[in-house]
Amino acid sequence: MGITEDPKGSGASKEFEIWIQGREKVFLFQAASREVKVVWVNEIKKLLMEQLQYLRESKARTTTFSETVTLTASSSNGKRARKLDKVRSTSNGHLSASQ
Repeated sequence: MGITEDPKGSGASKEFEIWIQGREKVFLFQAASREVKVVWVNEIKKLLMEQLQYLRESKARTTTFSETVTLTASSSNGKRARKLDKVRSTSNGHLSASQ
């Protein structure tokens, strides 16, 4: 998902685009004024950056967890390996471990 602040060929300073799926779907918006457009674009960009940051952090947590599982599973400590079997994902996407 992305945003284009000043679409080519629009000629209107009040227009902006929001697109998804690699620009396969493009939605053109026209604000009431240039000032309103600036507010909308800034808020949408802020949301997109927050989403990107969340996804990056989520991926980093998954990578760290996967590396931990691999390292622990390959160790000779059977007790720790059994504990890892009890780690599960909660409905909100966080990991929980029962002992």
